[in-house]
Amino acid sequence: MKLVSWARCSKHLALLAKPLRHGALGAVLCLFPFAGQSFTAFVVDDIQVEGLQRITDSTVLNYLPISVGEEIDEAAVQRAVRALYGTEFFKDIELFRDGNLVIVKVEERPTIAKLEIDGAKKLGGDELKKNLEGIGLAEGRIFRQSILDQVQQEIRNQYFSNGRYGVEMEATVEELPGNRVNVTIDVDEGRVTNIKRINIVGNTVYDDDLLLEQFTLREQSWRTAMSSKDQYSQQKLLGDLETLAAFYQDRGYVRFGIEGVEVSMSPDRRDIYVTVNISEGEPHVIGNITFEGDTVIGEEKMRSLLLMKKGDSYSRQRARSSAQFMTDALANGGYAFADVEPQPRQGEGENVVDLNYVFDAGKRVYVRRIDIVGNNKTNDETLRREMRLLEGDWFSQARIKRSQARISRLPYVEDMNLDTVPVPGTKDQVDLRVTVTERAPGSVQLGVGFSGSQGFLINGSVSHSNFRGTGSSISTSVSSSETSEVINLSYTNPYHTDDGIGRTLSGFFRRSDALSTTIASNFTTDVWGGAVSYRFPLSETNSWSLGGGFRETALKTFGTTSDEVNAFTLAHGTLFRTYTVTAGWSKDTRNRAFFATRGFQHRINATLSTPLGDLEYYRLGYDFRSNFEIGKISSFHARVDIGYSDVYGDTRFLPPYERYFAGGPESIRGYRASSLGPRDSNGNAFGGLLRTVGRFELAIPTGFKNNNRSTRLVTFFDYGNVFNSTSDFDVDELRGSYGLGFYWLTPILGLMKFSYAFPVNDQAGDELDRFQFTFGVNF
Repeated sequence: MKLVSWARCSKHLALLAKPLRHGALGAVLCLFPFAGQSFTAFVVDDIQVEGLQRITDSTVLNYLPISVGEEIDEAAVQRAVRALYGTEFFKDIELFRDGNLVIVKVEERPTIAKLEIDGAKKLGGDELKKNLEGIGLAEGRIFRQSILDQVQQEIRNQYFSNGRYGVEMEATVEELPGNRVNVTIDVDEGRVTNIKRINIVGNTVYDDDLLLEQFTLREQSWRTAMSSKDQYSQQKLLGDLETLAAFYQDRGYVRFGIEGVEVSMSPDRRDIYVTVNISEGEPHVIGNITFEGDTVIGEEKMRSLLLMKKGDSYSRQRARSSAQFMTDALANGGYAFADVEPQPRQGEGENVVDLNYVFDAGKRVYVRRIDIVGNNKTNDETLRREMRLLEGDWFSQARIKRSQARISRLPYVEDMNLDTVPVPGTKDQVDLRVTVTERAPGSVQLGVGFSGSQGFLINGSVSHSNFRGTGSSISTSVSSSETSEVINLSYTNPYHTDDGIGRTLSGFFRRSDALSTTIASNFTTDVWGGAVSYRFPLSETNSWSLGGGFRETALKTFGTTSDEVNAFTLAHGTLFRTYTVTAGWSKDTRNRAFFATRGFQHRINATLSTPLGDLEYYRLGYDFRSNFEIGKISSFHARVDIGYSDVYGDTRFLPPYERYFAGGPESIRGYRASSLGPRDSNGNAFGGLLRTVGRFELAIPTGFKNNNRSTRLVTFFDYGNVFNSTSDFDVDELRGSYGLGFYWLTPILGLMKFSYAFPVNDQAGDELDRFQFTFGVNF
């Protein structure tokens, strides 16, 4: 039986009640047989729990720090109350004593039957509900007012961070039968609060316009209509203030300071005004430059890395860059954890800064172990041979970066990270952890079709850039129809020898009984042959190649064959055996093979058909590709491709199948493949001796996963043409196009390319093809 309620307990126990009862969160605690009697410890014979609806007795007893047979005193009672409230299961708790029986009477908190968030379109209603579940506000969970208040404040903060300071919210809690509630949060998002004005006060050296150009935040104008630059953000403002300080300090104003920042809002919460008070100070010049600590590699070497000298205007950025160059120099010498700190100090003179570089080289570090993970399809050795560091070598930052570049450029590696991990318990050892993400190394293509000119067609190809995990590449393609048969085979081993000499073997056969579909001068060719070439590394980025090949070509003409082809066959016949020698040079600094974002590639190639064969001619080619990052989300890509061919010796005419062609997705988009350039007597494209092609692309961020690694959206501009000779080159005859392109590196079909182009300077007779699509081609 209930003996006494808390309100009737003796006066000296009131101190115990006050911290435990606050409205619905109070406790009624009375363990006394009658009012006015002091607390007496006793041994608990039993514990009884009353008022439970969803929670079980065992759950309460599990949290209650009182057990049967235990003697409890006043402190034990306080601990019990705190423990039960700490579960946040209950909104009211009463403890009674009936003899030596402890009775715990509770009132459970209600559960949330339904949670609705209306009007939060900018935050995403459904997505927001998922996030709220993580902090305890969700249907089926216990309702707590404190959590609801916290949620409202968090929602308000998110709107503030998005520049919506006029947001208003109202939370409604509707009580339902069965100790349940419906919770509704109505959100009025309001409009975005824009920056009406940014004022800079205290500047005399640089005008407002120049200083405001350093800010990412902008005043509201027509130029910011399509961006969020005019939406106020405290984080962005802090970043802009840091940029402003760097602007001054990089120009010698060492004592520049921000005296204060005032942010005010219009009464309707639609406009924000920002005022920044600054103190420019005076420009300073460099005085003495000194070094403190062990420079390890000598003061003279370190001074050669300085970007400033005595008398120059002080620049914080150049001081830090100099320190970084010194740190890198130490890291390349094995001092992996070296630190160089520039410390400016007052020099002799009012506006003179002495610069002291403090060196802490630490111990020289060597590589204990190299671990490679993520290579499920690639052999360890295939990746290890690209490492410029071996286990036991001294640490070198430059060789680590080179290793990263070499592995990243492998066609079967999509992404890689190389982490330096200190060995616990040592100061002179590190482990290198190489984590790779592999891309699909091959593509398979099969097809069956029918053509009115070629009848039934069967074709298939298999290519693999990482054959059996060795890094070797193989390629096989076969096609057959009623009018032609084509077989191509190639095998490349980039490490034919242990010192990195690569070898490529190739063979081909092509028989055609119909007119060529690529060259419309009405002739066909049957060709077979093979080649071998070797690649010799000269340095980390340079290599040269040398090879040779044999080819037999049978050329067939028809009654409609062009005069140019007939002239060639009249002079040289229709069956030719050629023995070729190829040579080339390449320099490649790209950061990866597919979808490079920085670095360049030069390739010079020469092919000579020697006097040992029936035809004497040569081909020269230069291919330049350059890639530049634009921030972290975009990149610019340029390519120049120039080719020239001609005859020598007794050969009068260049074979028509060795002439250059242009137009199509691989050269100038927007024009039909191989359709540009000189025409033959039939009015068809006949190709030329000189080809010039330029391609420029700007990558557009797509937001896709792995953006710029497996997909790329670009806007492009192409130009170029084919000419009969160098003397025929005419800038006015260059064709161009601009448009959009999309690249997608698929695991099955290889690289797919889509483009839609708008031709520029096209002439009458040009064959246009605005939309073009290819797959399985090289990048």
